[in-house]
Amino acid sequence: MSQSAGPRKTDTDEPLLIRLLTLYERLLGQVDRRYGVDSTRGKTVLISVMAAAVLAFLAVVFAALWVVIAIGKALVGAATGAAAGGVDAATSSQFMDVITKPVHAYLTEHAAGLPITAETLWKAWAVVGVVLWLLGWFRSWAVRLAWTLYGAGTVAMVYAGSPAAGQALAAGVAVLAWAVVSLPVFAGIGRRPHTLINLPAPVTSGETAVALVREQVAGVRKRLDQLEVASDELAARRSPEE
Repeated sequence: MSQSAGPRKTDTDEPLLIRLLTLYERLLGQVDRRYGVDSTRGKTVLISVMAAAVLAFLAVVFAALWVVIAIGKALVGAATGAAAGGVDAATSSQFMDVITKPVHAYLTEHAAGLPITAETLWKAWAVVGVVLWLLGWFRSWAVRLAWTLYGAGTVAMVYAGSPAAGQALAAGVAVLAWAVVSLPVFAGIGRRPHTLINLPAPVTSGETAVALVREQVAGVRKRLDQLEVASDELAARRSPEE
């Protein structure tokens, strides 16, 4: 049984440097055949072609980088604008005013003397809440702890920044809103993790397959030889009787 030849190595399997050197040798051979070996004109043509190729490659690289940077800036600008608009829209409803206005008032009152403005603290509070809520979907206990502390601090600021007559009610509304928003963050707590074990299917290599085929062929030949021997014995037994 003849063994099949291995896969032929193509040019695409070679490293890039080897392919570049091969192209350079082909170009050098064409220049030598056209202008002669060690020809000044041939060297000039070779240098010009190589310089043009390098410049074209650099132009393509710089153009690709410029496109990637431009697209990245556009996406970052769009994402930042959308996030800012979403935060403003989420904090502009009357229900949310029960939470956001006391927080804004508390930050404004206690930001005096700090090296940061109350408006910056307000935006940072809103952005941190959104980021922690999104990271909470990854079921990280550190993020869940940070989200819990964020909620406790928010409720405390709502209570402190609300009018005296409505402090308890405002704090209750804040706790209720935080509990509803926290449902996706704390989902799955208390459930036992299920461990799935995926056993890979048995892999038969080429050499093993060839060996199995050879064993089967050897077994068939052995049976044929036994049948042939039995046929010869039967023929030998019949011949004296005849």
